[in-house]
Amino acid sequence: MFKYFLKKIFKSRDEQLRLLRKKLEKEHNAVKILENFIENKSRDFFQQKEKFRGLLEAAPDAFVIVDKEGKIIMINNQVEVLFGYAREELIGKPVEILVPEHLRTKHVEHRKTYFEQPKKRTIGIGLDLYGVRKDGSRFPVDIALSPLKINGDFIVTAAIRDISEHKQTEEKLRHAAAVSSEAAKREREMSELKSEFIQMTSHELKTPLTHIKAGVSNLEHLKLAPKVRKRIFKIIDGSIHRLSTLISDHLDLEKIEKGKMEYIIKPHHIALMIRNAVESFHLFSKQRGVRLEYKISHTTPDVLVDPDRFNQIMTNLLHNALKFTPEGGGVTVFSNIKGDYLEISVKDTGYGIPKEEQTKVFEKYKQVKDRLKKGQIGGTGLGLPIVKALVEGLGGKMRLESEVNKGSCFSFTVPLAKKQKKVA
Repeated sequence: MFKYFLKKIFKSRDEQLRLLRKKLEKEHNAVKILENFIENKSRDFFQQKEKFRGLLEAAPDAFVIVDKEGKIIMINNQVEVLFGYAREELIGKPVEILVPEHLRTKHVEHRKTYFEQPKKRTIGIGLDLYGVRKDGSRFPVDIALSPLKINGDFIVTAAIRDISEHKQTEEKLRHAAAVSSEAAKREREMSELKSEFIQMTSHELKTPLTHIKAGVSNLEHLKLAPKVRKRIFKIIDGSIHRLSTLISDHLDLEKIEKGKMEYIIKPHHIALMIRNAVESFHLFSKQRGVRLEYKISHTTPDVLVDPDRFNQIMTNLLHNALKFTPEGGGVTVFSNIKGDYLEISVKDTGYGIPKEEQTKVFEKYKQVKDRLKKGQIGGTGLGLPIVKALVEGLGGKMRLESEVNKGSCFSFTVPLAKKQKKVA
């Protein structure tokens, strides 16, 4: 009986040991399977990580990965190239290190706001964004943000592209468009000026030709008193002079524009030249009822000029001054020494020129319409542009002071023949 119970006990123990061994084998297998799983997952994780890193390094743009605290946790090689930092100098640093200093505080606020509602987007559309290199230099950038959730927390990948060349191209295109627009505007203006000039020139040609034709016809067919014949000859002579002036202006302008205007510059006694120019207009001034005088001392120093070009300048300025000064007004010529130059001024008490029109009077074919109407004498609009070019050809400068209803003062400088001694 005892043996029976003993045998039963051992049998039960063996069974328990067998079951325990079997359980242990199952647990061992389970551990083995878990180990294999972990090993495989780890291998997959590292493979995926390396694959991701490889893709990141191969990307043409600079990629910066930032955690919720704004710390840089990963970058690619393009970041090092673009910003001039070594990788270890950036990892763990605030992303604001790549932002211009004056914008860093604001960037922290924007970053925190973005992490509250992260989503894919391009920032700075319509704005000028800049990155800052290690050496402190700035450059324009485009930035695209992509959030990624890992273990319940967001990280953000920022794709950064240097758009310096794009900006330069934009600027060139903008400049080209502005130039093109300006050229088109200038072309329209020139077209309008051309039309006005053709009308003006046609009038300038027709008027003296009509006078000449009428005068010749009268001389041929009518028996006229000597005084009448003399007046007709005077009209014909004046008309011929207007035609000659018109042709000369065009020829002179063509020479100036082609750089073929000749200047024979020598020392000359300026006081005598000015007196002769003024006296040649005494008859015209009397006819217009305008007082004409000059205040030039005979001791005025000699100047370096071409006498023909100087006379051309004075003739144009005196004619304009008398033409645009009403009856009872006056025209005065005077001079002042300014350093190594003599400034000669022709001042009138005429109609004056509006401020907005003053720069236009030196442009080809431009005339101030109100002055033209009041002066009642036409012109080609070439006189003052030619005068300005001639003054510059003599080594001087031209300037204008004018006030509406008070008059104008055209002044120009010419070099003195001998430099003036400075008085201590």
